[in-house]
Amino acid sequence: MYYAEIDGHFVFASEIKSILVFPGYERKVNQKALEQYLSFQYSPLEETFFKGIYKLMPGHMLLYKNGSYEIKTYFKPKLTPGQWDHKTNMAQLRSQLSEILKDSVKHHMLSDVEVGAFLSGGVDSGYLASSSGADQAFTVGFDEGDRYSEVNKAAKVAEKVGLKHHVKIISKQEFWDALPDVMYHMDEPLGDAS
Repeated sequence: MYYAEIDGHFVFASEIKSILVFPGYERKVNQKALEQYLSFQYSPLEETFFKGIYKLMPGHMLLYKNGSYEIKTYFKPKLTPGQWDHKTNMAQLRSQLSEILKDSVKHHMLSDVEVGAFLSGGVDSGYLASSSGADQAFTVGFDEGDRYSEVNKAAKVAEKVGLKHHVKIISKQEFWDALPDVMYHMDEPLGDAS
C-alpha cells in the first residue's frame, strides 16, 4: 500500500501511479530513494522514488482517524541464532520445518480460481510446486541457450512430480520490447532483471 498527504487530503492506493494523478500532487524525484537504489539496486526505505509518497512496510499497519494517521508494527521476526542447541535432533528439526512449510503453502494456495506453480527447476520452487497440490507448472526461459535457462531442469522436476508443464521462451527482442510495460506496472525501478 502506498500513501501520501496532498493538500490536506490523505490519499492511498495499491499502486503509486494512482497517487500520481491525484490533483495537486507535484511529481519530484526523491533523492534519498535514488541513492539507495544506486547502492543496493532497490530502495529499502519507506519513501518511494516520488517525493512525499510512502509505502507501508511489511509487518506494519496504518491507522487513520480524525485527520491523522499512525503506523504500528504488528509483526517483527525474531532472529535468534543459537535458538536450538547443537544437540537438537535433526529429524525433529526436519519434521518441524516440513510442517511449517506445508502450513505456509496451504495458506497461500487459497484461491477462487485455478492455481499453478512457477517452477524454475531449483530446489525451492521444486519443493513448493510439488507440495502445493497444483496440477500445472509454468516456466519462463530465455533464448540464450543453456547459459541462463532452467527449462530442462524444470521439465525434469515437473515430470517427476506429475505436473503439466508449460514453458514460455522469451527472446532478447521480446524482453526489450516488454521492458517499458514492466517498468510501468512496477511503479519503481528494480535492479533485478528477473
